Amino acid sequence: MRGTTWDRRVIILFLALAAAASVLFPWLLMATSADDMEASESPLVMAAARQLSAPGALYGAYARGHHLVLIHAPLYYRLTAAVAWVVNGFWGDALGSTLVVGRSLSGLGFAGILVGLYRLARLDGAGRLAGIASALFFAAAPIQGGLAFEVRPDMFGSALVFLGLSLGLEGGVRGSTGRSRVEVGFAILGLAVCVKQQNLVVVVAAATGLAVIGREFRRRAAVGLATAIGLVALILGVEEWLSGGLMSRSIVVAAASVGRVHPATWWMSVNLLLAMVWKNVGPILITTALALGVSRARDRMVGRFAGGLVIVLSVLAWLQMGSASTARGGLLALGLVGLLVLLPILSRRDGVCSRAGVLDQVVMGLLVVELVLVAALARASTGAWYNYAITSDGLACVLAGRLAGRLLESGTRRGGIALLAAGTAAFAFAITDVRAVRARRAAERDASARVVERVGRPASELYFADRPGDNRVFGARELVFDPWLISVFEAQGLAEPRSEWLARALERGPITVVAVAGERTSLEGLARDLPGMGYRVTDRVGIYRVWRR
Repeated sequence: MRGTTWDRRVIILFLALAAAASVLFPWLLMATSADDMEASESPLVMAAARQLSAPGALYGAYARGHHLVLIHAPLYYRLTAAVAWVVNGFWGDALGSTLVVGRSLSGLGFAGILVGLYRLARLDGAGRLAGIASALFFAAAPIQGGLAFEVRPDMFGSALVFLGLSLGLEGGVRGSTGRSRVEVGFAILGLAVCVKQQNLVVVVAAATGLAVIGREFRRRAAVGLATAIGLVALILGVEEWLSGGLMSRSIVVAAASVGRVHPATWWMSVNLLLAMVWKNVGPILITTALALGVSRARDRMVGRFAGGLVIVLSVLAWLQMGSASTARGGLLALGLVGLLVLLPILSRRDGVCSRAGVLDQVVMGLLVVELVLVAALARASTGAWYNYAITSDGLACVLAGRLAGRLLESGTRRGGIALLAAGTAAFAFAITDVRAVRARRAAERDASARVVERVGRPASELYFADRPGDNRVFGARELVFDPWLISVFEAQGLAEPRSEWLARALERGPITVVAVAGERTSLEGLARDLPGMGYRVTDRVGIYRVWRR
């Protein structure tokens, strides 16, 4: 697969994926605003920004009035604060500098993921088509959404994972005798663990994969694993010392207890895995359409069924763009699962599947490990979200991109109609996803702005219940906290209870107006409801009921 044949199917593929990936531009525009990219961004921004005035204060002390709790490893936040400190020297706005730098590092991480996927897909000498398709598949799948430009460690950590894998596995896949790249690759993987501690799983899995390639690589795998773990121990050991032991209580004790405080069900695991499939409409439809062009004559009935299913799912994707429907979304997910089952049958011709080599086996093994991890995390707590799936999605895109490269270079030109339908569906689905988010955010921001206009009080007197982003932009910044996560710290005795500090601010403190989304009359963590604290409803604005004291 060293060459690249620029035929009609290649052009359709790349134009379709480029069009679908272009919806990242609206996310980039959203990242230039002051609003949160996602609901929990503000506590992370302010936790990182706090370091500019109190170096080393990333993890608290929580029990003495600091409510910006974290369960992430420190490296991304330390790097964000270091760069923001320089930017703040010119700008003079610590919070604004941190927001810009943190989002920029995530954007840089997204670009790093694309480079890592391209390198990983071509590690055994595969052609450019495999690398380009892998990177474009990831860019065109809306699973990353606002994470690509959000102040969160996920994108930056995943970039280190894929760059580390592309170096750490190179010796084993190519049969290189040198060790330096293995050590460098695993050192980068060690840094990834210092960004998100769950990345330790992929480090161990990568070392195992390198060891099983051949007996001659076992020593390198051991050296690489020792390099990664040694670097992790050094960085986190220094952090533990600087934080006075608060880091381990945050990223180990609190992180391990989220399942007890916010227990989930097996259905949440299944639902997240189905959502991952659903968010990858483009890669699955396009790879299946390519496989239709090489299917054997004896698989003609299967091919016709799969081709019809591609067309039906493409139509559903376009209908979703016009009017989103939960039922259509469910049908899309089930149909895509069916295509994943049919794909190996369709791509058997001329040994297309059998040409999968050592690299495919290693990546598949890593993908299985990551999917098990995603399912376990989703089963552990209700905090499961798409950020858990970034690494597994990237690995799946590598496998799909490599298969697409083999299919494109197989010499068959059939399947153009299905490919065109699949390509347009990828674009339609990506547009649907970003439009839904933009519409929801515009409605919420409009409601929050109207609350501010209606109440006519200073921001220090206004509290948006359980909406940290609105408090950072419109209300009392000192009451910004993550309502889901802080209950975990309260349960472990690691944070001052809201029944003390939040109740104090609402009953006797500066807060005189509380905006609550929905019809509830009480706030989580408080002993008394709003009427019991002297508040009464005075207005309704969009999603909010406005309570005054």
